[in-house]
Amino acid sequence: MGIKKDVKVRDLLPLGSVVTLKNSGNLRIMITEYFVRGSKENVVVDKTDGTCDIFDYQGMDWYEQPDSDMKVVLFNHDLIDRVLFRGYVNEESIALSKKLEQFVSQMD
Repeated sequence: MGIKKDVKVRDLLPLGSVVTLKNSGNLRIMITEYFVRGSKENVVVDKTDGTCDIFDYQGMDWYEQPDSDMKVVLFNHDLIDRVLFRGYVNEESIALSKKLEQFVSQMD
């Protein structure tokens, strides 16, 4: 179990991006984290085929105010239907992408 081998870090959307997911109606999800391990407390939209327990993204309903009781949504890149807003990209986010690429390459 772990990260799906077909993940391409360069294809990941920037943090803060707002997306809709396939078969989720009008739910708009803001991406807040990358490579998150699933848990019983999380609302898991993408149940996958059981080959991974680490999801590409964690997000939350962008209308909600974050608090300790809020549930998060875990999903993989291939579940994204539409990108409504692309998050902010700067030198720090580019550096993070490079670190993530190193991390994923070490998982092989």
